Amino acid sequence: WQSNLKQDLAELKRALYKPAYWKNPVQREHAGGLWLVGRRVRVFWDDDKKWYYGIVMRYDGRPDAEDSHGNLGPMHEVQYEDYPYWENLSKGRWQYDAKEGKPADSGLANTSEEVEVHKEVATVTG
Repeated sequence: WQSNLKQDLAELKRALYKPAYWKNPVQREHAGGLWLVGRRVRVFWDDDKKWYYGIVMRYDGRPDAEDSHGNLGPMHEVQYEDYPYWENLSKGRWQYDAKEGKPADSGLANTSEEVEVHKEVATVTG
């Protein structure tokens, strides 16, 4: 199992750090949404004054959901190199990789559905 874990970590690092075209979200995209599930993002952590790279693994659109920093509102589970964290992207500075395509104009962005991604396949639960 350690071999699989090492392989998964190596694959994650390759995915996180491959060349990207980082783009700031426009106003209507700033809160994120379902369109980010499975995409690469980078999030600026003010305390560290540093960008951290991750992949959005899940989205929780509940207005009372709480992120890793105590913020309430819709959020995304971002898998960073070391750990996953729940992030309320509307409360901070973040960018997405525009090389992965344009954001979808999805009416689902503010629903209470939770979405997970497993090996590039998104499934809706709940």
